[in-house]
Amino acid sequence: MSEDRIDAELARAAATVAPTAARLFVALTPPAPVVAQLTAVAEQLARRAQTAGVPIRWLPPADYHLTLSFLGWRPIESIEAVREAVERAVAGVAPLSLTLGGLGAFPSPDRARVVWAGLDKGGEAVAALAARLDQELAEIGIASPGRPLVPHVTLGRLSQDRSISDLLVSTSAHVFSECVIPAVDLVDSSVKTSTSNDRNLRSFALGSPKNGPRRQSPALEPAAPTHQRPPASTSIPDTDDGWPRGEGPAG
Repeated sequence: MSEDRIDAELARAAATVAPTAARLFVALTPPAPVVAQLTAVAEQLARRAQTAGVPIRWLPPADYHLTLSFLGWRPIESIEAVREAVERAVAGVAPLSLTLGGLGAFPSPDRARVVWAGLDKGGEAVAALAARLDQELAEIGIASPGRPLVPHVTLGRLSQDRSISDLLVSTSAHVFSECVIPAVDLVDSSVKTSTSNDRNLRSFALGSPKNGPRRQSPALEPAAPTHQRPPASTSIPDTDDGWPRGEGPAG
């Protein structure tokens, strides 16, 4: 059965029952002009990959984002506590001025599994915000993944290691337009549609007052119990950047 067919069957099965868990992450979403630039580069890479016979699954442009924290599968009833934590983390943080730039692959272009666009400017501000978020999430019982943040926007994924060095030759130093990110998004990627793999649960405006709301919800369980998760699928990685949880790039 093809990967797309498996995804469709999982989506139909999920629609027949009330969800008990959601696959959550917190991210920055590029504005439309930058999404258009990323899309153009991804289409260029897709043509090269097709010519070279390298199968890459390209993400829908609507799903382009820069992950600040991947929370994994969490019980539905925990979402409110997560919302409160994110709101506290962003309180007093000004909108971020960023420039995406450089294309690459994890773990390397010679044995790629994830194709990404990196961050050329604004990395310190992103790291600072991610650290605030990790601290607030830790207070409600969600530990950080234990590896350094590597800011990037995932463009495509490969099902097995392949060299894509030749595909990236003329685009590895590509720099996109500078942009201002006005909000942080809490996203659920457990429900897919025909145009997107992700569902935005809430956006939190940057530049809000410094004093975020006190926590109203109790600490959470470490993760959703296994029996609450949907059937396993190789098309849904354990982390937002495509790596098994606890693994991935070291920097």
